[in-house]
Amino acid sequence: MIALGYPGSPDTLHPVLRERELAPRSRKPLNDFVFEGQWQQAAPDANG
Repeated sequence: MIALGYPGSPDTLHPVLRERELAPRSRKPLNDFVFEGQWQQAAPDANG
């Protein structure tokens, strides 16, 4: 999936959505959801 278009201005968002858009982002580590062989067994390349 890819996104097409241009980012809009956060100033046009509802205040609740603007706060969410401008908040610092965090990501789950890959080894939390990339598995190989068995469920809950992290793939070797997912540790980085």
